Amino acid sequence: MTNQIVSHKRFKALVSVVYVISLIALILVGIATLATLVASFVLIMVPVDSLMNILSSIPANFTFEGEGFSLAITDDLLSSVTLDKTLLVITAFVSTLSIVPMFLIIYFLNRWLNNLRKGDILVPKNSKYIEYIGYSFVLLSLMETLLTYFSSTLVSNALAMSSLPVEVAEFLNIDSTVSFNFITIFAGILIWIIAKTMQYGAFLQDEYDATV
Repeated sequence: MTNQIVSHKRFKALVSVVYVISLIALILVGIATLATLVASFVLIMVPVDSLMNILSSIPANFTFEGEGFSLAITDDLLSSVTLDKTLLVITAFVSTLSIVPMFLIIYFLNRWLNNLRKGDILVPKNSKYIEYIGYSFVLLSLMETLLTYFSSTLVSNALAMSSLPVEVAEFLNIDSTVSFNFITIFAGILIWIIAKTMQYGAFLQDEYDATV
């Protein structure tokens, strides 16, 4: 009996610590989401020429070594790069949206931990939180795919419109491909299965409590 009490206290202490960590992470991710959203709106307002002036004003003096060539990254080289503002704004907004699933994952995890901290373990709302986490993982994979596509397209277009040597541009060329992170999708499906199992366990617990 004493061992069970000690284990229960340790469990509550661990859950409380993880709950605080998740709360801090939730605040940080929320701030990052708002900052990225504000930056996206700023990009809409700033003219392309101003963006290029900011890019060209970045001090650069390093060398990129590749197979058979050496590329010196200088201020003149950066000033020759041309960015597609439409793609840049889209990429910025997609990057903001890609943070949203992370925010949702941490939020629902925080709500679940809060219930555990209060002693509500086998309750239907906990299974719902876990189920929402599974959906958020799948959404995260989709947003990562979109972000990779638009960012690679942005870089590819910038290289195509720059004055880099042909062999260097070919070496640095990035194809705009669509690829899914199946590990994240599988994790979401697995979490969804766990949520459904917890939901059934909560149902059996309610039936048992009603019988007793």
